[in-house]
Amino acid sequence: MEFPKKPKHDIDDEVLNWAISRSSNKELLKELVSYSRKWFGWFSKTSTRLFEYPWVINNIKKPCGKNILDIGAGVSPLPLYIAEKGAYAYTLDNSRIIRRCPDYNQLNKKVISLNCSLYEANFNNNMYDYIYSVSVIEHIPKKERIFLWKEISRILKEEGNLLLTVDLIKNTNFLWNYCEGRLIELPQEHGTMEELIEEIKINSFMLGSHSIIRKIKNSRTDCGFLVFKKQKRSERIYV
Repeated sequence: MEFPKKPKHDIDDEVLNWAISRSSNKELLKELVSYSRKWFGWFSKTSTRLFEYPWVINNIKKPCGKNILDIGAGVSPLPLYIAEKGAYAYTLDNSRIIRRCPDYNQLNKKVISLNCSLYEANFNNNMYDYIYSVSVIEHIPKKERIFLWKEISRILKEEGNLLLTVDLIKNTNFLWNYCEGRLIELPQEHGTMEELIEEIKINSFMLGSHSIIRKIKNSRTDCGFLVFKKQKRSERIYV
């Protein structure tokens, strides 16, 4: 009897089982893997996603009716998953890579996908309850990155949450400094996770939590996790 070949983009079973054994929410992880395979036929081979995707979902409280933006979505089960939970999901990705997958909106009408930059999207002020980005921010040069937080602050509601995961150079807190095999800038110029936190905080954000996972199986990077809340105007300190 012949069995269908495992899709080449699908996560390795050994890596998946390793991640499940270390997950703080095993059932959610297994659910997201099954969900991704249902819609795309595979779950990302990038092993950090086994920790990042459940972390994002765990940090989105009561998604029903909320406006939620995914910056740099690529092909991810998260927008479809949160839309199924009742959220209005928006995806933003200005990548030049054309992926052979159906548009999110074809799979769920509550997902709106835009193939443009954040600035070109021209979103309304205070539009989103949550904004998240999975391993995208570290691909942006620091000089460009520092302008991004002001725009995110503009479109995020007061007390809204910004959720970020970032790849880190192994055994350091330096942000991963390559994009599609191309050097972005030297590590000292690109910055550390601590410097990234300070960049964001000066744009009316308060750090809620941060953590790092290291020694991720089959990963060339470590992974940082950051939760911020946009401060109320009355709580902000102006210098």
